[in-house]
Amino acid sequence: MVDIFGARDKRDAEERAREKRDEEERAREKRDAEKRDVEESVDPTRQEIKQMMAMVEADGAKPGSDEHFYATFHFMEKKYRDVFSTFTAHESVVRLGWIKRMWELNNK
Repeated sequence: MVDIFGARDKRDAEERAREKRDEEERAREKRDAEKRDVEESVDPTRQEIKQMMAMVEADGAKPGSDEHFYATFHFMEKKYRDVFSTFTAHESVVRLGWIKRMWELNNK
C-alpha cells in the first residue's frame, strides 16, 4: 500500500526546513547590511573621502578618468586630503589641476 500521508509529511517537513533556511539567510543578510551601514556612518575617514570624491566628480572628473583615479589614489593619504580640503573655495580647474600635478610630481 502507498503511504501517501508519510510522503506528504516528508514533503511538508522539507518545505518547512527550506523556509526556515531562507528566513535565516534573509535575517543574516539584513544584519550584514545594517552592520555595513553602521560602519560607514561611524568611519569619518570614509565619509571625508566620499565627500571629496563627490567634489571631484562635480568638478568634471568622470569615474574611470585619469583625474578620478589620481584622486582616489591621493585621498588614501591624510596629507593629500588635508591639502585638497583647502581648495573648497577655488574653481574646479584649480582642484583638478592640483590632482594632476601631484600625480605627476609623485610619479617622476
